[in-house]
Amino acid sequence: MFNPLLVLRQRFRHLARKRGAAVSQAVGNRPFLTGIAGTLIATAMAGLTLATLYSGRTDALNHARETSANLVSLISSDLARNVEIYDLSLQEIVHRSQEPTVWRLPDDLRRTVLFDRATLAAYLGGAYVVDEHGVLKATQEGAVNKNVRFDDRDYFVVHQRNPNAGLFVSHPYRSRLREHELSFALSRRIDARDGSFAGVALLAVRIAYLQRLLDKVNKAATAPRSSCTKTARCSRASRTPKPSSASMSIGIRNMRSRTRERRDRSSTNLPSITCGASTRTRMCPTRRSS
Repeated sequence: MFNPLLVLRQRFRHLARKRGAAVSQAVGNRPFLTGIAGTLIATAMAGLTLATLYSGRTDALNHARETSANLVSLISSDLARNVEIYDLSLQEIVHRSQEPTVWRLPDDLRRTVLFDRATLAAYLGGAYVVDEHGVLKATQEGAVNKNVRFDDRDYFVVHQRNPNAGLFVSHPYRSRLREHELSFALSRRIDARDGSFAGVALLAVRIAYLQRLLDKVNKAATAPRSSCTKTARCSRASRTPKPSSASMSIGIRNMRSRTRERRDRSSTNLPSITCGASTRTRMCPTRRSS
């Protein structure tokens, strides 16, 4: 019985074999074209592979940047919040230091009146009142050492020269009262009743506080670093430096910037941050003072 479908199938197979033989013969007669075709195919496959790897690397870099930005935002918020709390304590010290009756009290009672419990927070090196000559007038704990002068410190000079300095964040320094411990100071000016300079109220903050924050970053940065490819750029994006004097200065500069941003966004007047002996509030790079 005649089957037209079977006949068409056989003709198609015969035509396919004929065409395939023609192509094979043409390729065999032109090996240069064969080499070009193979090279193009290999190049296309390599390009697809590189595009896939680059896309994955870009995603890892973006993830590392986002994680780093989030960590910086959290640390800046923590710094700004603590500075605001410390500033409230400083304002209270300034207010009570301006009362003459406070300085007629016994030493123990005077310390209780001048310094609240917030000044006992962790990483605070102490709370002090320095008179207009740079001599220690009152301290949070221990005896008052009047042999040590502070009239050369930047946190004293800036308030002495500028009545409108507000809250001042000093450069890192070696403490003269706490065995040369590395610290930075938050200070405010104390005015006499006639408006003249009467001294400085300050809180000494240990640099160990900033080291603790950087340690948190080092631990949190482990996750994004493991997701990156092993390239120098990815490592730089996800790695945080070990705590050092330079990183401490960067942390203090970040704190100044973050507090100023919070003050600008808030409807209330947050404390102004001043650095350097200037007559206006400004941002400046920190440097380590002796």
